[in-house]
Amino acid sequence: ETAPDLAATLHAYGNEVEALRGFPLQFNARIKGRPDYIELEGGTLESGATRGTVSGTLGDLIKLKNLELEVGIDSPDLLELLHIDDAPAGVQLPLAISGQARTTADGLALDRFEGTLAGTAVGLQGLLRRTEDLAGSTVTLWMKGHNLDQALGKWTSREWPTEPFSLNVNGHLGQPKLELTDVQAILGGSTFTGNLEIDRNLDPLTSAGRLRVNGASSQRLLALLGFDPDVKDEPYTLQAGIRGDGERITMEAIDLQLGKSDLSGRISVRPGEVPFIDAELHSRRLMAAFLLPDLEELEEEAEAREAAGEVFDERELTSELTRSELAEKVIPDTPVELDLLARIEGDFRYDIGEIYLRDDATSSGLVDFTLRKGKLTTRDLQWDGDFSSGLAELT
Repeated sequence: ETAPDLAATLHAYGNEVEALRGFPLQFNARIKGRPDYIELEGGTLESGATRGTVSGTLGDLIKLKNLELEVGIDSPDLLELLHIDDAPAGVQLPLAISGQARTTADGLALDRFEGTLAGTAVGLQGLLRRTEDLAGSTVTLWMKGHNLDQALGKWTSREWPTEPFSLNVNGHLGQPKLELTDVQAILGGSTFTGNLEIDRNLDPLTSAGRLRVNGASSQRLLALLGFDPDVKDEPYTLQAGIRGDGERITMEAIDLQLGKSDLSGRISVRPGEVPFIDAELHSRRLMAAFLLPDLEELEEEAEAREAAGEVFDERELTSELTRSELAEKVIPDTPVELDLLARIEGDFRYDIGEIYLRDDATSSGLVDFTLRKGKLTTRDLQWDGDFSSGLAELT
């Protein structure tokens, strides 16, 4: 049997599959049995270089009983059959997978489907229920690969760590929610676990759930996220709730432990042409060594300069600033290119109970600012401690 255009044939019978491209499909098989019990031998489905296989028992097709089939597909490029929005030009998506499909009292069971997708090992099993919109169906999916960059690099405009990765997730198709439970992903030395509930249209603004991330290297996590900051490497654990209200998505009840530093609070993001970010954060302790140069190293450098004959006139230093000095701007009028300020808006408040440099050098601080139309304005900027105290305004 041959269908010159599978998408058009399905459409003629009232079935619309938007992602399906128009392509010919040829089917061959040996069929025997009786109307209420049909057996299929050596079944093949071919389109171009893509080949599918199917054999086993069709059972009673009218009552959908006793179906038990071994099925498989081997395609050098699924993109010849499926249309995926924004797929980069020249990218291929090879798939080779096989498993068993059988009917049960509750629906169609998918058993032991295993194979490879674009070089990544994949597997799934589940139950597709005989309900409207497949409500109540469940699926377990797993993926495992040796190189994250090989798996994602061709599909994105950035480089990813060349490290192994894995993903395991259980899905339950509710009405109207899709529930993802027992999620576990290991990427770049970081372990992500949690659960998520989201509308079936996969709109992140309708999601809700919990997330936990932990790892031994904060630098490897930042590299995974596309950052390359010059900061001290520390172990970390992050836990947070995720909640969407249709307009914005909020990460709440944040609990971050980074070495001996901590962070709590919430961050809310309202997407749009200019996203709006509202953050209210607190740290009981912030180990400044994570962000700042080591004080002992700075003192050693100063001693080395003094030993080399580099000196300055201490009389230029006074305990109090003059009126003219106070009137001077610390930051000059030189334009600074900060494109990010024009691309986002928001409110940000961060108070720190203790900023720790060393035992005789601690402080506390508060940063509170707004960002509107590319203009950053501080509402409150102050610090107080053993080695320094002050306040400032910034516009």
